[in-house]
Amino acid sequence: MELDPHRRAMEVVTHVMTNHIPEEQRFLAPKQKLLKRALNRHRAKNRPEEPTNLDFEVCITIKADLLTHRLTVIK
Repeated sequence: MELDPHRRAMEVVTHVMTNHIPEEQRFLAPKQKLLKRALNRHRAKNRPEEPTNLDFEVCITIKADLLTHRLTVIK
């Protein structure tokens, strides 16, 4: 499983339950909905803080025929 921060919580829980817990012990695991809620709470606590204003600069640089955008937030 790739480390994808945008992956749905239930997909992460299902992946862990099926790949890391032996089948004969799955009945001992907590319910998937509870694990999903715990994962979503963890994600909510670790999100970056919301910006306080909308002042920002957009810097555009061209490297090797590719157009890349870099967004710099000014606080």
